[in-house]
Amino acid sequence: MTDTFKDYKDEAILLDDDVWTKHITVDHPEMTKEIIAEVLMSPSVVCESQHKNLENHRLYYKGPWKNKRAKDRYYRVTIKVCNDGNWISTAHTRSSVSCGAILFKEGEQ
Repeated sequence: MTDTFKDYKDEAILLDDDVWTKHITVDHPEMTKEIIAEVLMSPSVVCESQHKNLENHRLYYKGPWKNKRAKDRYYRVTIKVCNDGNWISTAHTRSSVSCGAILFKEGEQ
């Protein structure tokens, strides 16, 4: 089964059930499908990955927000751009935004 989300450009973003049940819910239980939908629809920053092992990946960030320890956190959804669609490969929280070329920045359009 596959869930389909829309991003801020109205592009379809796909989430495979195996990625959701065997990876995200297991390794990143703080993430929900509602959070993923929000990050994709209204990101703070979208950029290309700067890492060689993540070529053809876009990183969608939302934040910052404060965790229980009053430290800044960002939601990040990683999308792999493929010929057969754009697929979510992971979703989790991070302490900072780390990216290559910026494709979108909130407030700058």
